[in-house]
Amino acid sequence: FSTIGMLVYSFGSPALFFVTLKRARHKLYTDEKTHEMLGFIYDRYEPEWYFWESLELVRRLILIAVVVFADSGSIRQLAVT
Repeated sequence: FSTIGMLVYSFGSPALFFVTLKRARHKLYTDEKTHEMLGFIYDRYEPEWYFWESLELVRRLILIAVVVFADSGSIRQLAVT
């Protein structure tokens, strides 16, 4: 159950962010209520790159997973980081 939970949380959060932003993309920069609810996800990016935080979360997940599953103390682990 823990493995399933980790996978759902790890990939579900970025997917949820992406789907939510994609559905609301037409009002992200015009509607104040939408900005209050979702602004923390896309506020740092230009309007055409509103989804970038979702990709950034996946990138961080991959970096952490590679470091954790590489041989501890090996040169491979050092090269990945």
